[in-house]
Amino acid sequence: MKLSPVFFVCLGCFFIFPTILGGQSGLLEPRSKIQAKDFSGIKLKTATLEDYNLGRAVMRRNVVLIIYPGGWNPYGIHGLKMLRNSEQELNKFEFQTIAVTPDLSRGIRETLDKHQLPFVLLSDPEHQVARILKCLEPLTEDKKHKLKESGIDLISRTGRIQSEIPRVTFCFIGADGGVHRLWLLEDDTEIPNQEKLIEWAEAAAVEARVQLFSKDEAE
Repeated sequence: MKLSPVFFVCLGCFFIFPTILGGQSGLLEPRSKIQAKDFSGIKLKTATLEDYNLGRAVMRRNVVLIIYPGGWNPYGIHGLKMLRNSEQELNKFEFQTIAVTPDLSRGIRETLDKHQLPFVLLSDPEHQVARILKCLEPLTEDKKHKLKESGIDLISRTGRIQSEIPRVTFCFIGADGGVHRLWLLEDDTEIPNQEKLIEWAEAAAVEARVQLFSKDEAE
């Protein structure tokens, strides 16, 4: 049975509107102006120092992209572990997971080994991805002092002096090339919620499907 575009639009609205009206913290506009093509040309290093073409990886597929400050950040690690534990659910919506951090390759190797993560981690000490997603915040003197007190040396971890640091961010990219959800944690104390993650992944997958269906119908 061939389903009409109206069916998919209605199904998409079923997931979209509760999210908008619910006032979930950290959720930016449901259909972001950022596109998968904005990542074109970005090549980052993997844990084994291999080049990874991020732009190619996010084209024509559903991707959950998480940006996190580093392996030293407990909220970022919580997000990674949440994605690891959500792998089966995310697979239902054909999502691939990619994580990006300012940590150098040796740091992401430690994170991969310690937490047994099944997805790729990429090193981005220049914040190329975070700048596209606009999820950087100033590294204030107070924050630098707290990091120093905790024994965290960002210069050693990232290979350079840092004046900014990314907030933990989840970016839901659809197979249609659109960014359908962009979830920036409000502050250093907001803990990612697994139920919310799955809900938004499903909504993003539905919206991407609607867009692809509409495009096929137009052609």
